[in-house]
Amino acid sequence: LQSAGTGSPLITVLAGGGHQLTGNYDNGVLLFANFYNTDYLRLSRYNERMLSFGGQWRRTAGEWRYQAGLSGSHITVGGTGFETIASLRLNAQRKLTAGNTLAGGYDYDRISGQSVYNYLSGSEQRLFIEDRFRMQDWHAKFGFQHETNSRNNFTTANEFLSTSPTRNRLYGNIRVFPQRKLSWDMGAEYEKSNYSPADVLPSGTGTGTVSINRDDTLYIWHFGADYKLSPHWSLKGQYRYLNNQSNISGYAYKSNLFTLSLNYLFY
Repeated sequence: LQSAGTGSPLITVLAGGGHQLTGNYDNGVLLFANFYNTDYLRLSRYNERMLSFGGQWRRTAGEWRYQAGLSGSHITVGGTGFETIASLRLNAQRKLTAGNTLAGGYDYDRISGQSVYNYLSGSEQRLFIEDRFRMQDWHAKFGFQHETNSRNNFTTANEFLSTSPTRNRLYGNIRVFPQRKLSWDMGAEYEKSNYSPADVLPSGTGTGTVSINRDDTLYIWHFGADYKLSPHWSLKGQYRYLNNQSNISGYAYKSNLFTLSLNYLFY
């Protein structure tokens, strides 16, 4: 999808649930299902819907915790099938000290691009390492993720666009609790993406083509607050800024997103 070049109010709904099939949360098998829907009031062609379901196995042994999961997801954009994804998740974490945990993992996605999105079909793999802190008055996490993609890519008679980036991502997030009912959340991300093989584009002179290795740099930061109205209800506001810089001008964009949400927890 091309950028719309304009903004729109949106409405988002997120729902999910789980069932402990065997054992308990620390040692057992959990089944889950999630539903996500976003409607853009002025840009309906960008409406997104996702349904996912799967299972997760958990094991705790001393200071170590292990998790393995399988899931399936189906995504539509603008009411049209976008992607169907089969996913494998493996991760382990170890408590280093009271309040400090080191985690690492591997994710594998097998992706089937639907209809006109077949060029997205292929696989995506991610490795990550993350340092987590959980103190009485603040929580934080800092991490690094390496991602590789092997997709079909987009090809026409005179054009080739790579959809198979290699990405390296640094991120951090801090949440503080100045009061029992109030929390502040802030975070930042830096992501470098290199696409291979090179894009082949019309030269702009009316004849011939040029080859360009796409190189993107993405900056993200956010700031928000969460206020607990009652044991189950909470009000959350957030501002998020994205700036994607690219050596191919058509991929460069900036985004400002303001959200206000009312949340209800059933537990």
